[in-house]
Amino acid sequence: MRAAKDNAVFFAAALLLSLVPQGASAGAGASGAAALAGSTECLASRAPELARMAACGHTGSIEHCLAHTLPQQGRLCKVDVVEACFVNAGCTVEEARIEAEWSIQHCSAGAPEDNGIVDELRRRRPKNEDDGDSRTTFVAAAAAAAAPTTAPTNAPLTIAPRADSTTTHLVCQTTSTIPVTICPVQSTGPQSGKQTLPCYTTENTYPTCAPGLLCNTDSDNVVTCMRKENSLDAAGIVISAVFALGATISVSAMCFFCCRERRQHKRMAKAAEADAIARQAAVDKKRQNVGVAVRSVSSQSDVQPLMAQGQNAPPLPAVPSLRESESISDLTGPNPFADQHNMR
Repeated sequence: MRAAKDNAVFFAAALLLSLVPQGASAGAGASGAAALAGSTECLASRAPELARMAACGHTGSIEHCLAHTLPQQGRLCKVDVVEACFVNAGCTVEEARIEAEWSIQHCSAGAPEDNGIVDELRRRRPKNEDDGDSRTTFVAAAAAAAAPTTAPTNAPLTIAPRADSTTTHLVCQTTSTIPVTICPVQSTGPQSGKQTLPCYTTENTYPTCAPGLLCNTDSDNVVTCMRKENSLDAAGIVISAVFALGATISVSAMCFFCCRERRQHKRMAKAAEADAIARQAAVDKKRQNVGVAVRSVSSQSDVQPLMAQGQNAPPLPAVPSLRESESISDLTGPNPFADQHNMR
């Protein structure tokens, strides 16, 4: 199965080379297939295109080799040097020879439009393509590519600024590079699918926001940006001063009200304590005034009350008693039963 695919690739390459115009074939034949040589500048400058059009090998490895590992610029690069790039990228020796010769011829041809059909047909076939239909597919593709077609060109829509406007178009993103190490995998031959190729270091580019801008990506992956204003102008100073003054006044007012409330609480506590002391003193004084006066028993104790209001109450006046100078007749008057008229 693998051999049938390789034969189909070789047949397609031969068929594609036969489609090249006669002038280009004659010019290539005059240089000699064994002594083919290409300019390093051409191969390096067109490395992405040549790697994309290759029928085998790792695209990134081929592009890196053609762009960075060829001899010094200004010198010719022979087929075996270019062939090593394709071998290291995963092509077999036969495939690498065909790809190297084709790359040098393609680079020496000059105008890309002369080899437009060949460029389109030399692209790698889909992996799910059947071997039995390989010839029919390549022939049909060649016939379809040879037919003249017109494709609409969609020019990018740009909006020019107004004549009286001083605004300029902002470049939101710039490209940055990061070094990466890539280890290609064998794509064809008996070692297909295995990592038997040498690793190489290259640089990947990724978009980043331009310095001094603030970028944002919406749901439609449209990048918008605006300028950052990190400097403090007069308006910013005024606004900052107003905010600082407001914060100072707020903190001062809060401290003042807190201190005043604390003083009021202390004053109320002292007044309540003084009121409680006064009430307790009044209660104690009332308890001292209410008491029982104990006196000694005397001749006048019968007519004196048993209790007196207070300890220092004045004594009551003495009441005449029968036990002293007066008799009962003096106190009660004459006896009604006595014979006062001597009627006996």
